[in-house]
Amino acid sequence: MELFHNDKSQSDSLNDILIRLKQALNTDSEITIFTANPQHQKYALRLSIWNDLAECLDCSCALISAEKEKPLELLFRKLDIISFHGSNINEKYGSESQFSNINKLEDPYFLTDLKAALDFIQPEKNETVIDLGCNNGHLFKAFEYWNKCIASEINYIGYDHCPSAIAQATNDFPKKNYNFQETDLNNIAPQDIPSFNILMSIGTLQSTAIDGPEVFKKFYQSGLHKNGKILLAFPNCKYTNSGLLFGARTKNFKTRDMSLLLKDCMYYKKYLQQHGYRVWITGKYYIFLCARKIARGEISD
Repeated sequence: MELFHNDKSQSDSLNDILIRLKQALNTDSEITIFTANPQHQKYALRLSIWNDLAECLDCSCALISAEKEKPLELLFRKLDIISFHGSNINEKYGSESQFSNINKLEDPYFLTDLKAALDFIQPEKNETVIDLGCNNGHLFKAFEYWNKCIASEINYIGYDHCPSAIAQATNDFPKKNYNFQETDLNNIAPQDIPSFNILMSIGTLQSTAIDGPEVFKKFYQSGLHKNGKILLAFPNCKYTNSGLLFGARTKNFKTRDMSLLLKDCMYYKKYLQQHGYRVWITGKYYIFLCARKIARGEISD
């Protein structure tokens, strides 16, 4: 279907465009839109607005044509949300799953928010990082990239229940300062938890397969150093066949519902504040919660 955004119509408000797009998407999975060239600033919507419109409607937005003095040609395409559920519960995030094709470090928001979180907790050489739900370990590359001068002097320990993901991580990170273990986080014994300085978990503690608060407290109480640091992240998105859709979703709601996400964030924030931590929360597609002990003379939150 083709839609035209009249570059001289004063009635073509954002609300008008949104209504027309919703109506068109009820019958078509793809819509070609011709809109005013950005040179006609009085009438042209910014490309960022078109991209936001697409995201609001669970679509991708692609720029097809941008010739001088001609209308821009955009393509809106409905996105299909990826399901990671399969017959083998241990392999739904494995090396052969759709999840293995996702690279969070290619998402600009995730990458910059993770960099800000690492700046906040300030990793140091000779520290040990534990990652709960490490999957194939690729997020350790962020530690290497953002902490190049000390990367070889940080010890990395990753836990995950998926055999193929652990095998891939072990193959991809053969250096001695990396250690990956196939582990059921629910059942790991406190005495088996080593001493460590940084507790990290990206998109795992909210999983229905584990008791997030209990797992977190077990590691916190059993192995974290007195002045240890925390870096957690909770997904505020859904993965699709060609990208991300903003906003947490639940089974009972077709639209975004952030209630469980906010509940999780506030639980860990309150717990850490009660234990003398300064907590900072940031992010977009992933909500990062990072915490460090309040230094002497530092004003608490």
